[in-house]
Amino acid sequence: MICHKLLLLADAATPVSAASEVSVMDILSCVGDIVVALVAIAGLIIAAMGLQTWRSQLKGQTEYNLARRLLRAALKTRDAISIVRNPVMTGGEIHEAMKAVRQVEDTPQSANKQPDEDAAVYNQRWRGVAEAMSDLNVESLEAEAIWGAQVVDAIKPLRDCVLKLGSTISRLLRDNARERKGRRRVLAAEDIEEIDRIIYGMSSDPNEDAFTGDVQTAIETLEKFVKPKLKL
Repeated sequence: MICHKLLLLADAATPVSAASEVSVMDILSCVGDIVVALVAIAGLIIAAMGLQTWRSQLKGQTEYNLARRLLRAALKTRDAISIVRNPVMTGGEIHEAMKAVRQVEDTPQSANKQPDEDAAVYNQRWRGVAEAMSDLNVESLEAEAIWGAQVVDAIKPLRDCVLKLGSTISRLLRDNARERKGRRRVLAAEDIEEIDRIIYGMSSDPNEDAFTGDVQTAIETLEKFVKPKLKL
């Protein structure tokens, strides 16, 4: 339709007698059709740009929320580690921990068995670490699906700290159990000193407490990875 009218307009350049065949209405109609076509094209371009912007905003919001949850789980793990490393065991904490152990081990065989107080307290304290790590693992799976293996590398130092603390506590508790049974202790004095440096948090200053420094460095490693994603 537009092309036909354009042809008529082009023919207007021919002798004046032919120009009379093109009326003003035809010209206006042709211009109108062109305008409508241009508006339609512009609408499609704007719609495509809007869709692209919406997708970018949605992706940014998704990554922002994931980065926030991931960092929150890491900080929760840090705080749980701090609770486990508290060198003070109050009477109330010991009582509640022993009570929990007796409820779990309420059997005829355990009636005359005295639970290990240290083991009972650490078992209760470790629940916080286990919960925090469970949250961190859930978020890290989604993060790996979106950001790839780099996020695994960023989380690894914190996981290593948790594993080191857990294995060190287990090592000490096993040695304590041997002593309670009248058997020879396996750990030497220097081993006990090294274990104490890991298990007991004596300061929040990383310069005074090496393991606190390890945990802080692990958190900073993850923060460095997720902070750029915490911008909308």
